[in-house]
Amino acid sequence: MRLHAKPGWRTTGLVLLLLVPAFSPLLSAQATAGYHSATIISVRQVARNGFLVSRYSSAHVFTVDFTLRMDGHSYCIDYDTIVMQEVDDLRAAYQKEVQVDMQGKRLIIVLPSGRKIRAQLADSTQC
Repeated sequence: MRLHAKPGWRTTGLVLLLLVPAFSPLLSAQATAGYHSATIISVRQVARNGFLVSRYSSAHVFTVDFTLRMDGHSYCIDYDTIVMQEVDDLRAAYQKEVQVDMQGKRLIIVLPSGRKIRAQLADSTQC
């Protein structure tokens, strides 16, 4: 006669299958807890060369200064890239809602196209 039966793999698997759907809303809420909705209210683009003193061909570095309106406050953002499609996606997001994760002066911005860009806060005189 068995007094203490150990749970087998079937029992453990069944318990896990029952617990995962119960906790999945909590896991997805934690994954998106850092993102806030914001609106891009102005975009200004400046192109400049990346390698000023070089004998090799230079790549254009695009600097995009834009302003976000989030929770009633305006933030000036500075973004540098060499990819023209990122600049086009950012300009297309003008006056549209984006998702922003702000960690100190660093930001991760999810544009309406789904592209994620990493930018930083800038001085308010740049925008």
